[in-house]
Amino acid sequence: MGYLYRTKTDARYPANTTRTPYLLEQFPNARFVYIYRNPYAVYDESTKNLYRKVGPHFHLRNSEIGTKDENIVHIYREMIESYHAKFEECLTYTKWLLALAEAFFRA
Repeated sequence: MGYLYRTKTDARYPANTTRTPYLLEQFPNARFVYIYRNPYAVYDESTKNLYRKVGPHFHLRNSEIGTKDENIVHIYREMIESYHAKFEECLTYTKWLLALAEAFFRA
């Protein structure tokens, strides 16, 4: 019971942006910080390595297809566009703080 009243921070993994509507349903008082970053900065070598390790388990064809920069950025772009399409619904909650990560970290 005590866990319900603790604060919980979700990972800063880009795919979590697609889970926002679900998280709002589960945690109606949640507050979110949406950080936009350059896709090339997000998908650096560590993410490419993740795709190289996980890819063979999820691809029916050559796992190289998931590691090419243009494919990775394409996946990221689709995910963000999907999020922005749903974002209009989320604005009604007035719990969103938009920040540009690059500007935030420069300060």
